Amino acid sequence: MSFKRKLLRRLGFIPPKYKSSVGPPDQFEQIGRAQFEHLVHWGLAANHYLLDIGCGSLRGGRFAIRTLAPEHYYGIEPHQWLIDDGIRYELGAQLSRLKRPVFSNDAGFNLGAFGRKFDFLIAQSILSHTSQAQMRKIFSEAAAVMHERSIFLATYLPGKTDYMGAEWSYPEGVTFTFESVRACAAEARLACSPVTWPHPTQRWLVFYHSSNSAFVDQRRRDAEGLYPAQPTATHIPSSSAGV
Repeated sequence: MSFKRKLLRRLGFIPPKYKSSVGPPDQFEQIGRAQFEHLVHWGLAANHYLLDIGCGSLRGGRFAIRTLAPEHYYGIEPHQWLIDDGIRYELGAQLSRLKRPVFSNDAGFNLGAFGRKFDFLIAQSILSHTSQAQMRKIFSEAAAVMHERSIFLATYLPGKTDYMGAEWSYPEGVTFTFESVRACAAEARLACSPVTWPHPTQRWLVFYHSSNSAFVDQRRRDAEGLYPAQPTATHIPSSSAGV
C-alpha cells in the first residue's frame, strides 16, 4: 500500500480494509446489528453455542460474543488477519480475553473441526459466493453438528438461474434459485424456508430438522409481523440487547 493511501486510510478518507474486505464498509454496522438481532429473534441466549461460518472481522460476531457465555462463540474464517483486526478494532482485546471466543482458519467448510454440536449456526453472505459442491458440503457438515432443535440461518442471492462454476466466487456474488438451495439442503435431510429479515441485497433462509417445524413456522410468522415486506438493512430493530 502506498504512503498516500495509508495516510488517507489513517485520516478516515478510506475505510479500513477489515471492513471493506467483508462487504460495503458503510453497511458494516447495519448488517452486523441486523445479523445479531436475527439470532436474538430466533432465541439466542447466553447459554447457547453459536457457530459463525465465515465470521470475517466479526461484523456480527462481536455482538454475539458480548452476549454469549465464555467459550460459547465459535467462528470459522480462513483469513486470520480479519479476525485479528476484528478483535483489535471492534471487539477489544480485554473482552476477547474475558469471553474467549474460539476460532478456526479452516478453508474447507469443515464445521466439525470443533468437535461439538451447536444450537445456532449462521452464514452471512456465504451461499452468495459458493459453488454448488461447496453448498452441499456446508449443508452436510451443518447437519452433522446440529441437534434436533438447532437453527441455521444463512443469506443467499436469489436468481432465475444457478451458478454453475466449480470455484468460490469473490468478490463477485453468485445466484441460485430457492428451489435449488432447498434441494441441496434436502440431500442433507435439512428443511429450508425463507425468512423475512433486513438485508440490503440478499435474502435470509432458515435450515432446520423437520421435527422442529412448528417452532420454525411460528418464528417465521413473527418475523412477517415485524416486516410484512422484505426489508432492507436500514430498517433494523432498535433492541440493544447484548450490545
